[in-house]
Amino acid sequence: METISYDYFSQYFKKTDEELNKPIECNGKVVTIGRDYGCNAMEVAQQLVDKLNTNEMFFGHPRRWQVVDSEVIRAVGKEMKMNLDRVTDLSTPQRKGLVDQLLSAFNEYQPHKELKRAMGGVISAYMERGNVVFVGRGAGFFAEESVNVLNVKLFAPLRYRVRMLMQKEGMSEDKAIELVELMDDKRSRFNEFLSGASELHYDILLDRSRISTNGIVNMLYSTLEEMPEF
Repeated sequence: METISYDYFSQYFKKTDEELNKPIECNGKVVTIGRDYGCNAMEVAQQLVDKLNTNEMFFGHPRRWQVVDSEVIRAVGKEMKMNLDRVTDLSTPQRKGLVDQLLSAFNEYQPHKELKRAMGGVISAYMERGNVVFVGRGAGFFAEESVNVLNVKLFAPLRYRVRMLMQKEGMSEDKAIELVELMDDKRSRFNEFLSGASELHYDILLDRSRISTNGIVNMLYSTLEEMPEF
């Protein structure tokens, strides 16, 4: 997987608020996947990227598709001078995506304008690179006004998410319910920090409890094929 250097990110950290608020010009296409906690969006993202790369669906852009997740928190942590190990320690044992890891930092460090700027800078760099799938609603917020972007939301009833956590992590039902409710609350507060009172617009909303991973991947793949390019 291609890694973007910190020196490359640094040019975005220096942009003004006005520059960061402009729509981002993406090369290729970009997918953002927001999700309710417990919907296993990473599985969807990875299988979508694998299918796009296998079929060489690069949309006139030479770069292969990649999932962007922990790379963002590393770059943001460096810019904010946070200790990455500390951020990781604050996470629960389950594998975390972008929003989960930043939410852990959110509890330890008072969120402020510089955190939002750092996130915007890193996400802008990956979006301009193009052919990326972000996992986490933080990316969807920054990508909302840009073209060649597909904003997706995976949701599911509480009972489904609890059952998935019990099966995947071996949790008791009570522990799974407690974790889902905790993460839902953290994500809600984090998204409010990012977007204020405005709600994020999604192009597609999919019920994870009713559609298989393969079904979701096929839908998103077909949608990307049919999306006009600007």
